[in-house]
Amino acid sequence: QCSECHTTGWLARRPASATRLDADLEHIYNVWFQGSADACRLYPTGALQAPRVDARRMRLCGHCGTLQASGERCSACGAPDPVEVWEVTETRQSTREGAVYRWHSKDCPACGAEDRLLLVGARNATLAAQMIEQSWASHYNDDKKLIAFSDSVQDAALRAGFFGSRTYGNNVRMAMAQVLAHTGLPTLPWFEFLSLLPSCWLSGDGPHKMTAEDFVAEFIGPNMTWQREWAALHEDGVLPTGSPLQDRVRKRLSWQAVADFTYLSRRGRTLDRLGIASLTLPVAELVQPIAIIAERLREQLGLRHVDERRARHWIWGFLIHLRQRGAVTHPEMMGYAQQGGAYGFMARPDRELWLPPMTPFGPHPRFLTLGRHRDFDRLSQAQGRSWYQQWLAVCLGGDGHLLPANITEPAYEAAIAVLVEAGLLVAFDGPAGRSIGLNGERMQLRTETVWLCTRRGDRTLTVDRTVADGLVGMPCLDAMEQAYEEVREPDGATEWMVRRFREGDIRRVIPAEHTGLLEREVREAVERRFKARAAEARPWFENLLSATPTLEMGVDIGDLSSVLLCSVPPSQASFLQRVGRAGRRDGNAVVVTLADGASPHDLYFHAEPTEMMAGEVTPPGVFLQAAEVLRRQLMAFCIDAWVASGVTDSALPDKTGPVLD
Repeated sequence: QCSECHTTGWLARRPASATRLDADLEHIYNVWFQGSADACRLYPTGALQAPRVDARRMRLCGHCGTLQASGERCSACGAPDPVEVWEVTETRQSTREGAVYRWHSKDCPACGAEDRLLLVGARNATLAAQMIEQSWASHYNDDKKLIAFSDSVQDAALRAGFFGSRTYGNNVRMAMAQVLAHTGLPTLPWFEFLSLLPSCWLSGDGPHKMTAEDFVAEFIGPNMTWQREWAALHEDGVLPTGSPLQDRVRKRLSWQAVADFTYLSRRGRTLDRLGIASLTLPVAELVQPIAIIAERLREQLGLRHVDERRARHWIWGFLIHLRQRGAVTHPEMMGYAQQGGAYGFMARPDRELWLPPMTPFGPHPRFLTLGRHRDFDRLSQAQGRSWYQQWLAVCLGGDGHLLPANITEPAYEAAIAVLVEAGLLVAFDGPAGRSIGLNGERMQLRTETVWLCTRRGDRTLTVDRTVADGLVGMPCLDAMEQAYEEVREPDGATEWMVRRFREGDIRRVIPAEHTGLLEREVREAVERRFKARAAEARPWFENLLSATPTLEMGVDIGDLSSVLLCSVPPSQASFLQRVGRAGRRDGNAVVVTLADGASPHDLYFHAEPTEMMAGEVTPPGVFLQAAEVLRRQLMAFCIDAWVASGVTDSALPDKTGPVLD
């Protein structure tokens, strides 16, 4: 799936001479991550009319996996009605030591985005994180604690970090939605919201008042917990005097809003995608600039056919795309907007302490450069056509109108000049030339929004309700062969998510691993904080233990209402021990068991769950003549008898070696 436009297809392995697809998962993973030319991407022709990469129309048999050029029946198995698909054939070449290598191109065939393809799948850790998110947000869960069982130390440690990081965004989005709902305003200036978001929780003017310590515990970024002030909070229960951590968390919370409404606005369940709010320029302030731009296109560039409707679609799409790329001015990005270079922006020492992880090759704010800025978008590119070239062609061309060659830069520069003069765009001049971004001081959050939808409803765009009718018919930003043809209100499923964000409990998941590798003092401290009753617990206390079978028995973990099994236990006895950890307070418990799709053991009990839940518990067997068993039992008996004889505490040595010898 493309992370930019969400176009989804199928992935398989197909060697050059083969006609049948290889569906073995291990083989598919290998060719994909190696970039092998044997990787085969297929997209249904109904969802993709004109691929922007090299592709050929084929027919795929859903029974045996045969690919063929034509025919109403499979040429291999005779099955009827093979599916029409596009097979991506575009490759890249590289030369090393005189040898030429071919690699599978990972460009999206719908929007043309480079290296933005993700393997979509619901692995156990992802499903578990979703379950934890839903449970923590629910008002009905009055005991927000959980033990998640894994079968290995490595899995337990990995999942502890994953659960904490994956659920963090949900907490932040609920905070943003609840602040917007609390203000009750249809329009909120962007910079005012960024300031209001953290202060609303600290001042008591928001949904709930938090102390400085509570605020830090709820909103500190997962990559910020290494800082010594966080460790001091755990040890002392208060932030050190003059601690800068609260200010860093304020900056981080505001930046999460920047990311969610700009360069990450199309990833996940963001407030923009759900229609809770959208970041936009004032609609009324664009009317006159668009009319001026349309006139200049006609009079100065000879585009006589461009009317105000075409110009409106072109400019609004251009501005929305800038916002989605993160080209919105911000006090922290002024130097970056002028000079470029994502690494320099991210690596500044004071900024490293609160920014989320970013790389120049991953999602990060990208301004539009008219010069040579690194890590920014360009109007045109050496190979293929940029998004800006395609957008100009689809909005101002078509219907029998041919655009002049090399019109891209003059057209955009004419539009940019008008928008800069109106104060809606900001131009930055630096050593690398001029760069362009939206004026953050003029941006506003609008909560009165609707969706623009394509004909099938598979692609949506959240816009200000007052401009929606004027954008009907505008080409789709991420699949330009389609158009937004109707205005819709958010659907029922989305409304449920909106209610959860606006009304859900904000409670941070504080995870910790609980394995045999932890030092005793560390493990006991984690257990003590986890067991703390409501009156004694603090928001920074661990409330999720990612544990190995060491917690099945023998450790008092207190009252618990929820248990998560990240895989089906090896035996009925283990299953009963693990689920028995929950429900001791009042007999009510939530127990979730996830089955590993690659495990025959898990799949069997997924199909026959009663055999695990109510099956026979076989007592453990032991060979009583085994020398090691007898030796350990004798040692344990001797030590028990010695202690029972009444020895004093001082008789117990610091080291047991001399005693045992």
